[in-house]
Amino acid sequence: MSMKRFGKAAYRIANELIARSGKATTFHRFLPRIFPVSHNLGVHVVLKKASLPRQNVLKIARLASRHGRFFRPFSAVIIERHRLQNREDWRRKFEPIRREPRSIDLVERIKQIFGNSVRYNEDLKSSEWPNRIDSYEFGEFLGQGCNAAVYSAKLSNDELEIPNSKFGVGFNEVTDILAEVPPVSKVVQKKYPLAIKLMFNFEHDKDGDAHLWSSMGCELAPYPNAAKLLNGRMGNFTPLPAKHPNVVRIQTAFVDSLKVLPDAIERYPDALHTARWYESIASQPKTMYVVMRRYRQTLHEYVWTHHRNYWTGRVMMAQLLEACTFLHQHKVSQRDMKSDNILLEYDFDDEIPQLVIADFGCALACDDWQVPYENDDVNLGGNTKTRAPEVSTAKPGKNVKVNFEMADTWAAGGLSYEILTRSNPFYKHLDTATYQELELPALPSRVNFIARDVIFDLLKRNPTERVKPNIAANALNLSLFRMGEDVKKMMEKCGISQMTTLLAGASKGLSQKVNSHLDQVINLITAETIMANLAPHLISRAERQLRATFLSRMNREDVWRSLQYFFPPGIQLDTSATSSDCFESVSSLISSLSNGSKDFETQKKPMKNGYNAPLLLKNVIRTDSDGINGIVHRIRSK
Repeated sequence: MSMKRFGKAAYRIANELIARSGKATTFHRFLPRIFPVSHNLGVHVVLKKASLPRQNVLKIARLASRHGRFFRPFSAVIIERHRLQNREDWRRKFEPIRREPRSIDLVERIKQIFGNSVRYNEDLKSSEWPNRIDSYEFGEFLGQGCNAAVYSAKLSNDELEIPNSKFGVGFNEVTDILAEVPPVSKVVQKKYPLAIKLMFNFEHDKDGDAHLWSSMGCELAPYPNAAKLLNGRMGNFTPLPAKHPNVVRIQTAFVDSLKVLPDAIERYPDALHTARWYESIASQPKTMYVVMRRYRQTLHEYVWTHHRNYWTGRVMMAQLLEACTFLHQHKVSQRDMKSDNILLEYDFDDEIPQLVIADFGCALACDDWQVPYENDDVNLGGNTKTRAPEVSTAKPGKNVKVNFEMADTWAAGGLSYEILTRSNPFYKHLDTATYQELELPALPSRVNFIARDVIFDLLKRNPTERVKPNIAANALNLSLFRMGEDVKKMMEKCGISQMTTLLAGASKGLSQKVNSHLDQVINLITAETIMANLAPHLISRAERQLRATFLSRMNREDVWRSLQYFFPPGIQLDTSATSSDCFESVSSLISSLSNGSKDFETQKKPMKNGYNAPLLLKNVIRTDSDGINGIVHRIRSK
């Protein structure tokens, strides 16, 4: 029996019972409320006395027990569904919780993939480290400065596990398919993977630890948990809010009792509580310890112990500028950018190292670039030979302020010289306060033109003319894109040209058309980066991390500005062309972009000889024969 027929039968039974009871008028008002479903189904029965149907009472009882709501409550689900569908205002009840589907922009989607995935961003991993010096075992002495000594270390209860696999880090079954020769070198784990920075306390006559946090807190600028540890002891000190692959990794920091190591009296006797000038000392001498990841070499040591490779140098330059971009974004200036404070990590001698900026003891992290400079007692940073011109030429006086916004960016230019030529011109030959831009030494002819132009723009004397670190980092990252041919030619095949770089941002409608060409380049970079993670030895670990960092922070406006290094706006496309010819070329380009020309439409389709990300994912990548730079070639599918 259908639900409609059952409703009619139940309604008739109710009518009959009411009619026989003689109280039809009272129940007549409440009956529609008791059986609202039957009314919505179109059942209209007039309340009147009616005779019993021909079926007997037993059949009626059996029918009611079989299909009734009282015995089978879920039998009314279909009726309720029809009731909701027929009601006009039911959608309005759920309007606050309904969300319209939102189309995600390509760049935003790529930023989410590379910024929120542990596969591409190891900084998302977190672990707890002990905050007692007894929990660590010290190893060899690594180095010493004016304010601290650094030792290798490991956890006291740490059990060293050496991997048994004959393959390198990141090898998987997919690598064996994509690559002809998988890596066979064994990665040896460090016995002491940590480095502990023992800060020098020259005030052992003071009790407590408040003075230690306030005087040594600048060292914690790259530590995201520093604000919680300092607890307002340093005023408006604002450390970096997150980790970054090109900034030194601080695991933890704490204040504990001073640990006097065997070589302490010989190396730094004045920093011990046994120094002769103390008349009285605190009941328990303490100092601050900063636990960091251990790195293999400084940049100064690396450039003099390895053969020059300009591709490796360009990757290291890009990493340095990515770190400067991150610091600049959060208004932090390291203020001591020298090669001894740039640390490198690598497993094999021929591997491209991962670069990080370290030693933030002179850092400026107060959410303001301006520093009052009323007298010579104000600290303007570390090494005077690496100070930017606007800092080295500043004179103390009333209401004088020094701007450090572009100071680290300028210092990155001098370090880039050292990476590519082993010599920083400002260490011996040039003075930062008096040099002229024409006096900068020429770079080797084998240096990529993008790297050369970026370095000269970084070393502009006027900070307002200096290139921003994110624009310089974008240009170098784009120059490292490799698909077996020249990067500029690849961009031209994707529709990027001098005209498109000029028209980008001209109008909203035109920008959308021009951005479609840029999206093709971004798709190719993304596809190559994803494939590189499937075959880790084709592209070095440092370069894969560099690409992921770039893709996680990029935006179209900055990328268009960086493309001017490839297509400079001041260079004419054709010297023989007249102004009318140039006008006609611009007009034709605008017309083709606005109307959606045939060339523009065909670029969206997978072409046999063109570049398209879906088509690219079907191809195979391999290294070139010499394997020096690990260039990835693209083998077109037949």
